[in-house]
Amino acid sequence: MRKEQKLLGEMASIETMFRGSLSKRRQGKSGGEYFAVQCWHNGRNECRYVPPARREAYERAVAGYARFMELAERYADAVIARTEREIAKIKVVDGRTLRFSKTRQK
Repeated sequence: MRKEQKLLGEMASIETMFRGSLSKRRQGKSGGEYFAVQCWHNGRNECRYVPPARREAYERAVAGYARFMELAERYADAVIARTEREIAKIKVVDGRTLRFSKTRQK
């Protein structure tokens, strides 16, 4: 449980995210680079130009989303492992599952 809480805390600490990718499009005539962000939105791929001043912010946001997804995967793995351990503790006798120590009331 402590591991799960730590992962949730790390996920909450990510301040910027952008679902998509940042890519270099071409070299400008003046020697500057042009970048674009791409993301899947409303059932289609959208591509937008990124001004040079915003490139680093998009890089951080894309990295933030990637980190969030990595932590979410690890969180899911931890919860699944805990669930499997809890399920394994349920006793099975003669093919029947016994969950409670109390006798059944008729």
